[in-house]
Amino acid sequence: MDKRKIQYGIVVLMLAFVFVGCGQKKKNDVKVYENTEEVTADHEEASMTAIITSMDMENNQMHFVSVLDGTDITLQYHGGVRVTDTKGADIGIDNVACGNVVDIVYYMDTEKLVSIAKNAKVKTYTQIKKFLYRQDDHTAVYNGNRFPVSDYAQVFDGDQALSLVDVNKEDEVTLSLWNGNLVSVIITKGHGYVRLLNQGTYVGGFVEIGKDVIVPVTADMLVAVGEGDYTLRISKNGYSGEKSIRVTKDRELNVDISDIAIPSGTVTFAVTPEDANEVIKVDGEVIANRTYTGLYGDHELSITADGYDSFRGSFKITETMKTLRVTLQQETTEETTEDTTEATTQEGQTTASGQTTTQTTATTQGSQTTTATTQSGQTTESAEQGNKITIKKPEGVGVYFDGDYVGIAPVSIRKTAGTHTITLYKAGYLIKSYTIQAEDNGKDDEYSYADLISVLD
Repeated sequence: MDKRKIQYGIVVLMLAFVFVGCGQKKKNDVKVYENTEEVTADHEEASMTAIITSMDMENNQMHFVSVLDGTDITLQYHGGVRVTDTKGADIGIDNVACGNVVDIVYYMDTEKLVSIAKNAKVKTYTQIKKFLYRQDDHTAVYNGNRFPVSDYAQVFDGDQALSLVDVNKEDEVTLSLWNGNLVSVIITKGHGYVRLLNQGTYVGGFVEIGKDVIVPVTADMLVAVGEGDYTLRISKNGYSGEKSIRVTKDRELNVDISDIAIPSGTVTFAVTPEDANEVIKVDGEVIANRTYTGLYGDHELSITADGYDSFRGSFKITETMKTLRVTLQQETTEETTEDTTEATTQEGQTTASGQTTTQTTATTQGSQTTTATTQSGQTTESAEQGNKITIKKPEGVGVYFDGDYVGIAPVSIRKTAGTHTITLYKAGYLIKSYTIQAEDNGKDDEYSYADLISVLD
């Protein structure tokens, strides 16, 4: 056979082999490469708006839960996945976290991610405190706003999944709402705990930590406080002390109060006439020998004696030794239509022993002498001048006005124009604060609020 014909035949056979081979190739078997990651063309894609619930970058896996129906899925992450913000700009995978609401695209057959985009329609609220989850109606409350909670809502502290009831009111959180429903809570600042030690002299008083925590002092207490630096102020009956503290997340801080404990003083009562055979009570307790030793601060005094008008008043211990002189007035039997109360106090007199003497004289006609205090249903002294703001309900709760304790509701405060914060407190209940706007309109304002929520339910 001619050599030229043999070469021609070989070429024809080779071409035939090539054409047969190409005809057997399937389009889905053609490989393409994108950012060094091998991707098979013509996969069926799926998309979902979901919450990121885990990010295992060591094993290149991410877990998501659908905001629509709660479907959960684990997908493969790789370097070719495009990650974008709400405006479509490229961002790194480090800029997304558990709890973020995102739009994802992935291949259904290989379960590989194609893209992750932060959802542009989700409403996000940051630096929120006093968040409250209501289990009774499955709603969330903050700053007076209430939102329905999705059945698929997720809560995260870093990469740790929690439940809604784990969110403390002292935590600072970021909230995400999708179609008006709360779908995600991310704790951005947690809370620690403060335990008081040697606080015995303050039991029955109050401790304030920053602006948010106001609780009564008890013999054994452990208070949740948001992480951060604070001034701790503890007070009772007009006496107070302060300490600077730092609260660390998930840690217990023991604060020793002994160095600011309330000191004691002794009061001797000099009663005229000396043979009155009176009964003296301080803070409701009978004392003997006309002498009382107690803590610095305000105390209630009552003196009764046969044939004399009863004396009611108050005094304040501010030093280690003090003499208080009280002159009783003979009992009057004449009827009078006018109530007259007269009290005079002379401070600064000193006895030969170096003790400070206070001269107190009370004259009563047809009524008893009382010292005005802020009690339930009463009006503070400042409220008698000008218009008033009255907190009517819930009755029996402690009321703080711009951080100052003003009494037990119902209680009234002098009205001043501007924005104010009313805080309601009762032991065993969640503290609640409200913001009001007082106008200089020459009118009194009254406020009634819902009952506080028990923490024991």
